[in-house]
Amino acid sequence: MQGRWQRGSSSGEGCRGGSRGSSSGEGCRGGGRGSSSGEGCSGGGRGSSSGEGCRGSGRGTAVVKGAGEVAETAAVMKGAGEVAGAAAVVKGAGEVVGTAAVVKDAGEVAGAAAVVKDASEVSGAAAVVKDAGEVAGAAAVKDAGEVAGAAAAVKDAGEVAGAAAVVKGAGEVAGAAAVVKDAGEVAGAAAVVKGAAEVAGAAAVVKGAGEVAGAAAVVKGAGEGAERQQQYRAAAVVKGAAEVAGAAAVVKGAGEVAGAAAVVKGAGEVAGIAAVVKGAGEVAGTAAVVKGAGEVAGAAAVVKGAGEVAGAAAVVKGAGEVAGAAAVVKGAGEVAGAAAVVKGAGEVAGAAAVKDAGEVAGAAAVVKGAGEVAGAAAVVKGAGEVAGAAAVVKGAGQVAAEQQQWGSSSGEGCRVGGSRAAAVVKDAGEEAGAAAVVKGAADVAGAAAVVKDAGEVAVAAAVVKGAGEVAGAAAVVKDAGEVSGAAAVVKDAAEVAGAAAVKDAGEVAGAAAVVKDAGEVAGAAAVVKSAAEVAGAAAVVKGAAEVAGAAAVVKGAGKVAERQQQW
Repeated sequence: MQGRWQRGSSSGEGCRGGSRGSSSGEGCRGGGRGSSSGEGCSGGGRGSSSGEGCRGSGRGTAVVKGAGEVAETAAVMKGAGEVAGAAAVVKGAGEVVGTAAVVKDAGEVAGAAAVVKDASEVSGAAAVVKDAGEVAGAAAVKDAGEVAGAAAAVKDAGEVAGAAAVVKGAGEVAGAAAVVKDAGEVAGAAAVVKGAAEVAGAAAVVKGAGEVAGAAAVVKGAGEGAERQQQYRAAAVVKGAAEVAGAAAVVKGAGEVAGAAAVVKGAGEVAGIAAVVKGAGEVAGTAAVVKGAGEVAGAAAVVKGAGEVAGAAAVVKGAGEVAGAAAVVKGAGEVAGAAAVVKGAGEVAGAAAVKDAGEVAGAAAVVKGAGEVAGAAAVVKGAGEVAGAAAVVKGAGQVAAEQQQWGSSSGEGCRVGGSRAAAVVKDAGEEAGAAAVVKGAADVAGAAAVVKDAGEVAVAAAVVKGAGEVAGAAAVVKDAGEVSGAAAVVKDAAEVAGAAAVKDAGEVAGAAAVVKDAGEVAGAAAVVKSAAEVAGAAAVVKGAAEVAGAAAVVKGAGKVAERQQQW
């Protein structure tokens, strides 16, 4: 930026002297002294050092760093492009029509919480594309490849057709929920990087030094990104002691948070959804994160020290007890929820992940050491016994041996009988495991199952592309179907009673639901694109709707969005 203060950069960043605006007319438009980053200040006011805010300028909460047009709430565009989704982030040129989408280079995103690093097209939810590729699910592709699953992560070239799959090398995967422990680059949703890395997803957590360009990102090392987020945004960052009653709030000191997606770095008590507590404290919301000792009773809670978690998607780094879904325990502890992750020794009875020795009886479990897994979508890196579906054992084990004896060389089709994990059925068939992939009509009773055509799924994290009924958690239904699990996605008419997403007409009573057309949502973090009624937290309503939760975004009436921009 130095040396360009008089003329401004071509991308619209800079323009400090106010002599000439950016090519897109953003930043220093009124001839005033714009922000150092060239954001905001369209009214000629003097913005903050981070370029966010500019009170009195009439500009919304949207942040556009380069040329482009933003018609969303909390949308961020780094390069040229047009964003029409909520909380979307576009780094390069491209068009985004999803919710919380992130596009790093040129590309088009039509899903929710999608992340595209290079040129590519994404039409799924929470998809991540690092290089060129096409994504049709809630997935992440690190290099070139095609992804048709949900929340899948591929590090090298490959094809992914599962949910939340993680592929370290080249290949084809159908697993769920990626975790990067060392240095690397992560561009997914709720990604965790322990070393130095660059994160461009939503709710990303970077332990070392790095750059974060996602929503509700937390950077513990050096970086300007955390300081930029602390002003005038829903996902506000408060560095001292404070009380936050909004959505996606971040409190770095001691404080009490009663909103959704709150982040508390010091000691405090959080009673919202997606709260993050770095010090000692008690969290009773959904997706709470507690780094020190504390007790979490919400969903998707994260506890770094010793503590007890009774919510879903909880993460416990030290010793503790987790009774929610998608819990993560780094030390010794007991997890009784779904999708729990235990890094030390412990016992997990939910849809969980156990990194060391432990016992898992839930869905989407990950066991890195020796252990026993009886859930769906379990991943065992060491020796162990898995009795669920979609289990992946990287060490010695009977599950891996059983997978090699199934049908063709690729392990697809040719059902022999009996229960097996991580089965992939491309035609009609019946699977009783978790994280199963059924491309034709089938009946899946496992967790993290994927059904491409008509079928009935009664597991967690199931994906149904045709008509079917899903009663699990994190299920995805592309056509008509009924989902009563958590984090389910229904693309056509359907009824969801879990933490789910409904793309067309449907009724959702869970958390993190997404409704594209008419529907009724009574969960947390719901997204309704047409007429709907939402009574949860962090809900997003694209059309006419009534929202009684926290962090709701309504694209119909404009007063709600305008009120947020003056905070």
